Amino acid sequence: MKPVTKSILLLTIASILFASPSFSQETIEVKCEKAVMSQGMQNAYSVNIPMGILKDVQTGWIKKLQENNKVKPVKVNDEFVMPDILVSAITADTISVYSLFVEKETCIVLHVFVQIDSVFFSPSEDKSQLAAVKIDNGIKKYIRDFAVEQYRLFAQEDLEAEEKLLKNLENEHKKLGKQIEGYKKDISSLENEIEKTEREIVTLDKEIELKNQQVLDHKTSMLSLSTDIEKDAAKDKEKDLEKEKNKLEKERMGKKNDISDMKSDIGKNEKNISENEKLIEEKLEEINKQKEEVSKAQALLEGIK
Repeated sequence: MKPVTKSILLLTIASILFASPSFSQETIEVKCEKAVMSQGMQNAYSVNIPMGILKDVQTGWIKKLQENNKVKPVKVNDEFVMPDILVSAITADTISVYSLFVEKETCIVLHVFVQIDSVFFSPSEDKSQLAAVKIDNGIKKYIRDFAVEQYRLFAQEDLEAEEKLLKNLENEHKKLGKQIEGYKKDISSLENEIEKTEREIVTLDKEIELKNQQVLDHKTSMLSLSTDIEKDAAKDKEKDLEKEKNKLEKERMGKKNDISDMKSDIGKNEKNISENEKLIEEKLEEINKQKEEVSKAQALLEGIK
């Protein structure tokens, strides 16, 4: 491959990967902003959880807050309240946590309001207030760790779904291949049967030829008969010879029809093979595309930190 062509190919692949929405890597960042909640406009720690499912995020967040706490959440409208809980990652004092979840098309937005000593905590602009800075950093890290964990869970589920699709496609591809093998075996068996039947027809042709000669010889011998008894007996034998000849001819016709049917079956199998070969080509394209989706999902999962 020429250097220029190779460079164009690499650029094309890169543009496909990084332009694809399924590969888009989102940065998890906890922001402080004012938001409306049950206690009015308060400071919120907000984070977007990409790929999130509302019910799962809510369950996961409550479960995280309940670590080392037996407090059950109180739900008021869309707001979850966890009063007087201990979260050592944030502070040694008990806190109350108000949580709001907003479902969007591509993510779940989590707004967290932290109340300490009946006052909603807001980060101080004065960085010399080390205790406040520590709490602020603790809240952000606590929320971000949860968001990253959730993001990874959903990305893992997405990866597993893509891998399942790939496996299904590969199974379908394998099934088509096995069907082709079956058709080929059937063709081989039919061809062998045709050869066998053709040999049987050759044998029947000889038997029929011999029987015709017997009929002809018998008719010639009848010309020399004189008595009615001899003539009647000869006629009966002639009938028997004709029946035997007709039986052989009928058997030969049946075998020729069998050969015609078997050739028709071979044609159907050959058509099925041709159709399956086209389907296999299409399935391979689907598999290659799905492998790209799996790679993108894998890269997305590995990039979440």
